[in-house]
Amino acid sequence: MAFLKTIKNMVSARKGEPVIKRFGPYKARFDGQITLDNTAFLLNDQYIQVEDPGTLHQLTHVGTTKVADLLVTRYYLNGITENGETILQVIGTEDRIDEVVLFRQVDTIHPQTEDEWDNIRNMQNEDIFEFNEVGYENVWGSNVAHDETVEASPTLKEETYTYPLETALFKRQISEDNEAELNEFAMVAIEDEERAVVYLGINLLPASVTII
Repeated sequence: MAFLKTIKNMVSARKGEPVIKRFGPYKARFDGQITLDNTAFLLNDQYIQVEDPGTLHQLTHVGTTKVADLLVTRYYLNGITENGETILQVIGTEDRIDEVVLFRQVDTIHPQTEDEWDNIRNMQNEDIFEFNEVGYENVWGSNVAHDETVEASPTLKEETYTYPLETALFKRQISEDNEAELNEFAMVAIEDEERAVVYLGINLLPASVTII
């Protein structure tokens, strides 16, 4: 399949047609539209802390990384909500989607001393992370160091860059045992050794994401 797509792109390039680059399991393109089914937010508004991001978004950046053995694509979205970054994180390959989580940035910390950095890392390694007095259980057991490469839409005229992260993931189950599993996640990431960022998110069904 990948070979046939490569041939098709080569033929298009010979004909002078623009080759549209697509990214990750959803084959999304820059400045294309991504729609999200926000039913999970509407039905669980009283239980979750994640703000409803709305339904229509535009893809501005794509990040790729490997966390342990997991291949991760991060679609950075520009939507109707202005406060906080929105990331559609997809774990899987070009042919398979294993997990989709929509994250929204909710807090940013700029530690100034070594002790403050130690406190952040200790927090990442705790069994429970609390945000607004709500507890989330540690998924990985400790923070994981990895690098993320981010490519921007050509319209933004930004260079591709790679930066280091130390990431910890926490979650709590929202759904009842007899319902489709819905989890709220808390991701605490040290980004580029400059800041610590807290993201909250919920898992989505792969089919709830539409690429236009």
